[in-house]
Amino acid sequence: DIRHLILLSGPVDSLAKMYATYLPSADARDPYALATRNEVFSKYHTPDHDQFWTDASPINLLPKIRAQIEINVGLADNTVPPEFSADLNAALNQEHIDHQYFTYPDGSHSLVSQRDLIWSRSLQLLSS
Repeated sequence: DIRHLILLSGPVDSLAKMYATYLPSADARDPYALATRNEVFSKYHTPDHDQFWTDASPINLLPKIRAQIEINVGLADNTVPPEFSADLNAALNQEHIDHQYFTYPDGSHSLVSQRDLIWSRSLQLLSS
């Protein structure tokens, strides 16, 4: 039922890759977030050794997507690695899923300087 999906600086790779290679800076400073992370690992094991992570990874469910997709990512993002969005773009290309992928070379995680352009592009997508 979802018609449009607009992603901004999203952690959108496989869960195994994200959990194995990425700890959000906000989570690193938050004992509750770290405790939750450890609980998940305790229950479902580490991401590289359990089918749960493969089954739960949205990137592995791409063939089920029917929405129009727009990805916006700042290449200077120090919060979420831009490679996650690049991996999603590559996976969408591999599945031959029509989408839009926009990178902003000087864009940070917040994409503040790019917002007018992103809003314009997003409104075009939502109008289609």
